[in-house]
Amino acid sequence: MAKPNPLRIIGGETPEADLDRTSPHNVGAEQVVLGAAMLSPAALTEVRELLDGSEFYRPAHLRIWEAITALADRGAPFDPLAVGAELGRDLATTGGALYLHNLIAQVPATTNAGYYACMVRDLAYARKVIDAGDRLTELGYSATGNDATNLRGAVATEFAAIASADARGWSEPTPLTSTTTGLPSFPLWTFPDWLGEYAASLAEVTQTPPDLAGCLALAVLAVAAGGKVWIQAPAWREPANLFVVVILPPGNRKSEVYRAMCAPIKAAEQTLITEAEPAIAEAVIARRVAEAYADKTAKTAENPAALDPTQRALALTEATEAKLALDAATVPARPRLYSDDATVEVLTSLLCEQGGRMAVLSPEGEIFSIAAGRYSGAPNFAVLKKGHAGEEMRVDRMGRDSEHIDAATVTLGICTQPGVLAELGDTPQFRDQGLLGRLLYALPDSLLGHRKTAPTPCPPTRKRPTGPA
Repeated sequence: MAKPNPLRIIGGETPEADLDRTSPHNVGAEQVVLGAAMLSPAALTEVRELLDGSEFYRPAHLRIWEAITALADRGAPFDPLAVGAELGRDLATTGGALYLHNLIAQVPATTNAGYYACMVRDLAYARKVIDAGDRLTELGYSATGNDATNLRGAVATEFAAIASADARGWSEPTPLTSTTTGLPSFPLWTFPDWLGEYAASLAEVTQTPPDLAGCLALAVLAVAAGGKVWIQAPAWREPANLFVVVILPPGNRKSEVYRAMCAPIKAAEQTLITEAEPAIAEAVIARRVAEAYADKTAKTAENPAALDPTQRALALTEATEAKLALDAATVPARPRLYSDDATVEVLTSLLCEQGGRMAVLSPEGEIFSIAAGRYSGAPNFAVLKKGHAGEEMRVDRMGRDSEHIDAATVTLGICTQPGVLAELGDTPQFRDQGLLGRLLYALPDSLLGHRKTAPTPCPPTRKRPTGPA
């Protein structure tokens, strides 16, 4: 009988080498993620979209992550001192206060937090694949030959678990082209009673979707609140203005609902104009007087031959003071709350005149074609981007006075046709520079062909909102 060949090791590795291998991980990447999260609220927001904490290899890092997110959710600071206090008795087992400060020292730049978070997530997925492989191996060794169906089902389940997309707890997004029906109606009940009842009655009497009146109600409220009410979040501050766009085909009575919902803003604007007229008239007269006096003193100072040195110095002083008084004698702008059609340049000037607050309310979508470059030949919508976030604006143009706005707040309330929505995507800059993401869209179902012939009339008490101005 021939003697069998002895077993030999291939590649110089021992059979025990596999047992010595550690699971894939990168402690340094985990440290950078935690340090960046404690340094920057923006980094924490970015990382939380990628990780839920289970991806950390070190249990101590998971506990630190839980402390950071718990503090952030309560609106509390989440710096190393606060995190250490939140850890309490677990501080010693997670490395101590010095380790928390060392985590911050490991951060090359907080802007790289997303990169390292992806690395941590991918390595966690690799460990998940290894664990699935171990379970599959165990399934194979435990097979008896009589349970082929159960074995195949278990194998398919394991493969599905590791091959499925990582949704991070979010449901699959609904495509814009989805034909799903039965969308929830606009929640008019969330408005104050006086406004919700008015919008519901208007939708009934005009036989239009409640979304139309509801979205315009949001825009009207934003006109009143924009620039005056600011939302203070834990790590940022933003104005209460909105960009609302309602899309409905022609023939859906958009103009009628628009006119009714925007009537209070128009009436408020007229009231402001009436109240401001006496002050404007007084300022106009005061400026004319200042101009006349400035001209008189300037002419006197410009004729030094008829004056002795003392008189010339006095005349120059008077002329200077008169010019300064003239510059200070400004005439207030006529109050404006909104425009329905304005170029970007005019909108910027209106913002400057009106203290940084202005709205564009329109039953058409002309503002978008203007911003896309109808008159300028190139997209120009910086005022919309800055006006959405309440940012400072400094505008300098040849042949025009400089304009400065401390905090520009613009509100959009637009009712338009589906074609305008399609054209928004034809301007790449709108998408690339984030304008499309700033819009609150509403595409309600049209009631054409389903209207009541005798709708319930609007009660007399609901013909005009009676809420606070």
